[in-house]
Amino acid sequence: MTLSKRLQAVADMVTPGYVVADIGTDHGYIPIYLTKNKIAPKAYAMDINKGPIDRATENIHMEELQDKIKAIQSNGMEKLEPGMVQSVVIAGMGGELMIDIIKNSPVIGTLKEMILSPHSDKDFVRKNMMENNWKIIDETMVKDNGKYYTIMKVVPGREQNKYSPEELIYGRCLIEKQSDVFKEFLDKEYEKYTQILDVLDCNDSVIGRNIEIRRLRKLNRKARGLNG
Repeated sequence: MTLSKRLQAVADMVTPGYVVADIGTDHGYIPIYLTKNKIAPKAYAMDINKGPIDRATENIHMEELQDKIKAIQSNGMEKLEPGMVQSVVIAGMGGELMIDIIKNSPVIGTLKEMILSPHSDKDFVRKNMMENNWKIIDETMVKDNGKYYTIMKVVPGREQNKYSPEELIYGRCLIEKQSDVFKEFLDKEYEKYTQILDVLDCNDSVIGRNIEIRRLRKLNRKARGLNG
């Protein structure tokens, strides 16, 4: 099975040897990849809806992995029990929903890691992780079908150094790495903010919005290691 760039980046973050639960699994591709390649000895494909569970089950049987993967219809992690998994993957949803799932998890205190890929509100996710004693130890960004995706690996622990505003928005690890994909993303963001300002500067009724966009553009340049 060949994963998309996004899913491959997610799978690559999982620690080998950990039993994994994929929350919002859709087709079950990540559990299948992880068990088929002997990265995870066992996995759970979990989704709140029956349709994705049926699709995942069909794919699991096609790969003859039903002895290693169990598909479970579950609202978030509610059907996990302490000790069942060491790693949890949550990808393909908004940041606020992701944090809601994490906060309502009955096993959050027993996990050794979480692999998170929020489609929105990444700063909200980073802030919540640090406020709840989770440390972001790695982040990567990939471009897949013209869209940019961020993947975070978090483990239990307290972040010693407080994140700056630009680190909350763009990610400390990503800023430190300055990958080509990340720099391309920042450049596109800067261009977008500049175009918005060109419109806002002609409208005196949106001064507050103008100030906020200028702030975001400045943080963008800081994340890129540039001034102005």
